[in-house]
Amino acid sequence: MSSVSSSNPPPPPKKFIKKLPSHIKDHVHKVLDIDSDGNCVFQAVLYCMKLGKGQENFVEVHQNLLDKLNTHGKWYVNKEIMDQQTL
Repeated sequence: MSSVSSSNPPPPPKKFIKKLPSHIKDHVHKVLDIDSDGNCVFQAVLYCMKLGKGQENFVEVHQNLLDKLNTHGKWYVNKEIMDQQTL
């Protein structure tokens, strides 16, 4: 598993940018090739939040998201962002 530092991010992999629709290519500033290990959403969020801790700290992001859902779950259901069963 590779580690990513926000102070020295890797250059955007051109293979990903080429696959994007032409009308958004100029707006892409960051692309990260994240390991597909079941925690990729948390790793991507961590990278986008610029915490600079690398992919290994997805557990912290995962716990923070769970805390938010536990605290504000009804709001997500009321806004139809997720249903009660998912929550």
